[in-house]
Amino acid sequence: MHTFTVTLSLVAAVLAAPSAMLVPRAAVPLGVICTDINFKGSCVTFTVAAPFDAAHSPTGCADMTAPFIRSVSSAHGVTDGYTCFLYSELGCVGERLVISGQIPDFTAPSVNFNDKALSWNCGSALTSV
Repeated sequence: MHTFTVTLSLVAAVLAAPSAMLVPRAAVPLGVICTDINFKGSCVTFTVAAPFDAAHSPTGCADMTAPFIRSVSSAHGVTDGYTCFLYSELGCVGERLVISGQIPDFTAPSVNFNDKALSWNCGSALTSV
């Protein structure tokens, strides 16, 4: 009976110990979008929790929320080795704009993506997004 009590106590202690998987992780900034040209207006930074396996962890697809729904006019990447993508349709489909540097004006004819973005995702250069 004594062995059972000790074993049960050890199991309870292990289950009560904090899990390393539940420790909050620092956010790694990947890209910034803004509602006005030249990185003005309302802006938001896309982030992913770190540490992460850069070769196998794209952040996945996310649909835009207010005030960014069809109102993004500039964007830039912020973390080397990562690229973000904006999509013209929900669910990361449709026309795609690659954000790997600074794009201060989506109204420019060479960009032509002003107020089109409905979803986004980011991934490392080693992942296929």
